[in-house]
Amino acid sequence: MGSGATEDSLADVIDAAQAADVLGVRREHVVKLLQAGRIPGKRLTATWVTTRQAVETYARDRRPRGRPPKPPE
Repeated sequence: MGSGATEDSLADVIDAAQAADVLGVRREHVVKLLQAGRIPGKRLTATWVTTRQAVETYARDRRPRGRPPKPPE
């Protein structure tokens, strides 16, 4: 292969199933997040791909589900 930068960036590319493993959710949920643009990615034929960094950023920034906790009284 050519440059090391290309090889490094290709090593960070993961598919929707791998992203689901990282997030602890189902692959279908990751596909919906990718389609909605909540996680940046691209569809290559029948496979959605993104980067590990994009998934980790989403995981760090996402808000927990449900109501916010009550403040202490």
